[in-house]
Amino acid sequence: MTSVDAKRTLRSAMLAWRADLGEEERRAAAMALVETFRREQPFEAPIVVSGFWPMKDELDIRPLMIELFNQGCELCLPVVIGKGKPLAFRAWRPGDVLEQGVFGTLHPSPRREELVPEALIVPLLACDREGWRLG
Repeated sequence: MTSVDAKRTLRSAMLAWRADLGEEERRAAAMALVETFRREQPFEAPIVVSGFWPMKDELDIRPLMIELFNQGCELCLPVVIGKGKPLAFRAWRPGDVLEQGVFGTLHPSPRREELVPEALIVPLLACDREGWRLG
Protein backbone atom coordinates (compact mmCIF):
# COMPACT_ATOMS: atom_id res chain seq x y z
CA MET A 1 0.00 0.00 0.00
CA THR A 2 1.38 3.42 -0.95
CA SER A 3 1.38 6.33 1.44
CA VAL A 4 -1.35 7.94 -0.68
CA ASP A 5 -3.48 4.81 -0.32
CA ALA A 6 -2.81 4.65 3.42
CA LYS A 7 -3.81 8.29 3.82
CA ARG A 8 -6.99 7.73 1.79
CA THR A 9 -7.89 4.70 3.93
CA LEU A 10 -7.25 6.60 7.17
CA ARG A 11 -9.26 9.58 5.94
CA SER A 12 -12.24 7.32 5.12
CA ALA A 13 -12.07 5.64 8.54
CA MET A 14 -11.87 8.96 10.38
CA LEU A 15 -14.74 10.46 8.37
CA ALA A 16 -16.92 7.45 9.23
CA TRP A 17 -15.94 7.69 12.92
CA ARG A 18 -16.70 11.41 13.05
CA ALA A 19 -20.04 10.97 11.26
CA ASP A 20 -21.12 8.48 13.95
CA LEU A 21 -20.64 10.91 16.82
CA GLY A 22 -23.83 11.96 18.58
CA GLU A 23 -24.89 15.52 19.37
CA GLU A 24 -23.92 15.18 23.03
CA GLU A 25 -20.42 14.01 22.08
CA ARG A 26 -20.10 16.90 19.63
CA ARG A 27 -21.14 19.48 22.25
CA ALA A 28 -18.76 17.94 24.78
CA ALA A 29 -15.90 18.12 22.27
CA ALA A 30 -16.63 21.79 21.54
CA MET A 31 -16.63 22.65 25.25
CA ALA A 32 -13.49 20.55 25.86
CA LEU A 33 -11.78 22.69 23.23
CA VAL A 34 -12.67 25.85 25.18
CA GLU A 35 -11.45 24.30 28.44
CA THR A 36 -8.19 23.18 26.81
CA PHE A 37 -7.64 26.70 25.48
CA ARG A 38 -8.24 28.20 28.92
CA ARG A 39 -5.82 25.74 30.52
CA GLU A 40 -3.08 25.79 27.88
CA GLN A 41 -3.28 29.45 26.75
CA PRO A 42 -1.37 28.84 23.46
CA PHE A 43 -1.06 32.59 22.88
CA GLU A 44 -1.56 35.79 24.79
CA ALA A 45 -4.75 37.63 23.92
CA PRO A 46 -5.63 39.96 22.37
CA ILE A 47 -4.50 39.09 18.86
CA VAL A 48 -6.17 38.57 15.48
CA VAL A 49 -7.39 34.98 15.21
CA SER A 50 -8.87 33.25 12.19
CA GLY A 51 -11.28 30.44 12.83
CA PHE A 52 -13.54 28.60 10.43
CA TRP A 53 -17.25 28.06 10.10
CA PRO A 54 -17.83 24.32 10.59
CA MET A 55 -19.15 22.35 7.64
CA LYS A 56 -21.07 19.09 7.85
CA ASP A 57 -19.83 17.25 10.93
CA GLU A 58 -16.61 19.21 11.60
CA LEU A 59 -15.84 20.16 15.19
CA ASP A 60 -17.84 23.24 16.15
CA ILE A 61 -15.25 25.82 17.19
CA ARG A 62 -17.79 28.61 17.58
CA PRO A 63 -17.76 28.36 21.42
CA LEU A 64 -13.98 28.82 21.28
CA MET A 65 -14.36 31.80 18.95
CA ILE A 66 -16.79 33.39 21.41
CA GLU A 67 -14.28 32.78 24.21
CA LEU A 68 -11.55 34.46 22.15
CA PHE A 69 -13.84 37.39 21.36
CA ASN A 70 -14.63 37.76 25.08
CA GLN A 71 -10.87 37.88 25.76
CA GLY A 72 -10.52 40.83 23.38
CA CYS A 73 -9.28 39.05 20.25
CA GLU A 74 -10.24 40.32 16.82
CA LEU A 75 -11.76 37.47 14.85
CA CYS A 76 -11.83 36.71 11.18
CA LEU A 77 -12.94 33.90 8.92
CA PRO A 78 -11.33 32.69 5.73
CA VAL A 79 -12.91 33.55 2.41
CA VAL A 80 -12.41 31.24 -0.52
CA ILE A 81 -11.84 33.52 -3.51
CA GLY A 82 -11.55 30.74 -6.06
CA LYS A 83 -9.79 27.50 -6.85
CA GLY A 84 -6.02 27.90 -6.64
CA LYS A 85 -6.25 31.43 -5.22
CA PRO A 86 -5.04 32.50 -1.77
CA LEU A 87 -7.59 32.89 0.99
CA ALA A 88 -8.68 36.29 2.21
CA PHE A 89 -9.57 36.81 5.86
CA ARG A 90 -12.50 39.07 6.74
CA ALA A 91 -13.47 40.39 10.15
CA TRP A 92 -16.19 38.45 11.97
CA ARG A 93 -17.97 38.96 15.28
CA PRO A 94 -20.37 36.57 17.01
CA GLY A 95 -23.83 37.21 15.61
CA ASP A 96 -22.67 38.49 12.21
CA VAL A 97 -24.65 37.20 9.26
CA LEU A 98 -22.58 35.13 6.85
CA GLU A 99 -22.87 34.85 3.09
CA GLN A 100 -22.69 31.78 0.90
CA GLY A 101 -19.25 31.27 -0.63
CA VAL A 102 -17.77 28.90 -3.15
CA PHE A 103 -17.36 25.16 -2.37
CA GLY A 104 -20.22 25.36 0.17
CA THR A 105 -18.41 27.69 2.56
CA LEU A 106 -19.92 30.53 4.55
CA HIS A 107 -18.00 33.75 5.02
CA PRO A 108 -18.31 37.37 6.15
CA SER A 109 -19.62 40.01 3.80
CA PRO A 110 -17.22 41.73 1.38
CA ARG A 111 -18.09 44.92 3.29
CA ARG A 112 -16.20 43.56 6.32
CA GLU A 113 -12.58 44.62 6.82
CA GLU A 114 -9.83 42.28 5.66
CA LEU A 115 -7.49 41.27 8.47
CA VAL A 116 -4.15 39.49 8.68
CA PRO A 117 -4.48 36.74 11.29
CA GLU A 118 -1.73 36.13 13.82
CA ALA A 119 -3.11 32.70 14.73
CA LEU A 120 -5.11 30.22 12.66
CA ILE A 121 -7.58 27.63 13.88
CA VAL A 122 -7.96 25.16 11.05
CA PRO A 123 -10.23 22.17 10.53
CA LEU A 124 -8.68 18.78 10.90
CA LEU A 125 -9.89 15.25 10.62
CA ALA A 126 -7.19 13.59 12.70
CA CYS A 127 -3.60 14.00 13.79
CA ASP A 128 -0.84 11.65 14.76
CA ARG A 129 1.01 11.53 18.09
CA GLU A 130 3.46 14.15 16.83
CA GLY A 131 0.67 16.56 15.90
CA TRP A 132 0.82 16.18 12.11
CA ARG A 133 -2.56 17.09 10.68
CA LEU A 134 -4.79 15.02 8.43
CA GLY A 135 -7.16 17.58 6.90
